[in-house]
Amino acid sequence: LQNMISILKDKGSATEKNLIESNRLLQKRCEEDMEQARGKWNEEREKLLKEIADLKSDYDKKILTLKDEIANLNEELSDLKKLTDKQKAELARMENQASDLEKQLDEEIKKGDIRLKKFHNRLVINIDDKISFDSGYANLKKDVLPSLKKIREILSQYPEYSIVVEGHTDNIPMKSQKFRD
Repeated sequence: LQNMISILKDKGSATEKNLIESNRLLQKRCEEDMEQARGKWNEEREKLLKEIADLKSDYDKKILTLKDEIANLNEELSDLKKLTDKQKAELARMENQASDLEKQLDEEIKKGDIRLKKFHNRLVINIDDKISFDSGYANLKKDVLPSLKKIREILSQYPEYSIVVEGHTDNIPMKSQKFRD
């Protein structure tokens, strides 16, 4: 092709020479445009490659963070399962103890002198007021002492528990100098 162009330059007419020069300039401009486009493309490519690398780095960090979080949550779940197992065992133990207590206080429960009820994680023993106090008085009746002794003996088998004793009187005023308003 170069050989042909050289012959046309030497032997060709002015029009052919102008066409050859015009073609050369057009080709040069196309090569410059291509080089400029190639430069922009390479620049854009490098920018996108860096962006991809940054995104990959961010995602890798997020993945590591999430893996750590999953491991922590799995550990926490395992601890909760253990706790739940411990709680189940504790509830079973309390159920057994309540059942034992119920058996030992069966006579008093049947008479209605004592009631057992479970409230959250507690076992509540209610002693009926008709066997414990006379209305308007603060002294325990002698009828309640055997039941209290029995309860004391049963509860002494469980020294690991806190025992809270609560009580109240009726709304009849006390008829004693000891309890004046």
